[in-house]
Amino acid sequence: MNHQEFFDGRLNNWKKHWEETGLLPVLFSAVGMCGEWKIPLPEWASLAVLNLIIDNFNTTSKPGVKGSLARLKSRMVKDYAHYLRWSAVRSCLFLAGLDELPEPAKKGRPSIKSRGDGPTRDSLLSEAMQLLSKNKYAQEVTQDAVEKSYIIVRDSRAAGEHRFRFEDFELIAPQNAT
Repeated sequence: MNHQEFFDGRLNNWKKHWEETGLLPVLFSAVGMCGEWKIPLPEWASLAVLNLIIDNFNTTSKPGVKGSLARLKSRMVKDYAHYLRWSAVRSCLFLAGLDELPEPAKKGRPSIKSRGDGPTRDSLLSEAMQLLSKNKYAQEVTQDAVEKSYIIVRDSRAAGEHRFRFEDFELIAPQNAT
């Protein structure tokens, strides 16, 4: 018996046992063996792992967190809305040749000197709102929400956090995953 026959025999036994029982130690053994021996994970095991991740994503609550954002999926949906709003503002800033939102306009009449110096904070936020107007994932598209999201994501990224780095990955799952 060569190595391949040995691997195939073990994996086929685990596949049969997994399909009959759904016991996690069976899946753990298959994933562990493939990792240890540096062989590709078979499709049945890959789909089982993806389905476990999806189940966990949809149902697990964050310890100590209560309310609508306790579930990982709810938190990520909200974070993605913040990210989309931040991204729309960043696009408007880029097109205007700016790195940051201008300071808010002062109350009262603008001075002659301040008129026509380029886009204002309000005009850039309004432009971002137009970009987001047809995006259902951006959720609330008000000037206040867009501005708050911009600040939240900007500060998070400046602090080196990865919570809002949605551009760093792609969500790709096989059609067979639930």
